[in-house]
Amino acid sequence: IKGQQRQLQQLFENLLANALKYSKPDGVPEITIEASLVSGKEVAIQRNLNGIEGETRYHLIRIQDNGIGFQQEDAERIFTVFTRLHGNNEYKGTGVGLSIARKVAHNHGGYIWAESRQDEGATFNVLLPAE
Repeated sequence: IKGQQRQLQQLFENLLANALKYSKPDGVPEITIEASLVSGKEVAIQRNLNGIEGETRYHLIRIQDNGIGFQQEDAERIFTVFTRLHGNNEYKGTGVGLSIARKVAHNHGGYIWAESRQDEGATFNVLLPAE
């Protein structure tokens, strides 16, 4: 992946930190990281991404955890700056980590989206152009 090292580092640090922060209090955190090379066409059909280049190759990085998860209807809202689904008493934070992650993905010509179910963990998908 070509790009700004510090920005990409921050993107993945934020995603991994969230996976650990939102782990279940009575469980052992498990994080799975997978990467694959996909065509824009494959992902555009699955995700209905506007503006994605059909023949462009992308790195698809999936970070999946077994944490507390969230309601799928909040999957877009969590990327808005200062948005928090939990009170500061439950989980410390500023609500900017995921908005930074989205900004970094967009700065690099990519996308990020989340999939989750309450109490069943979350999966964050990062799509970045392969050069």
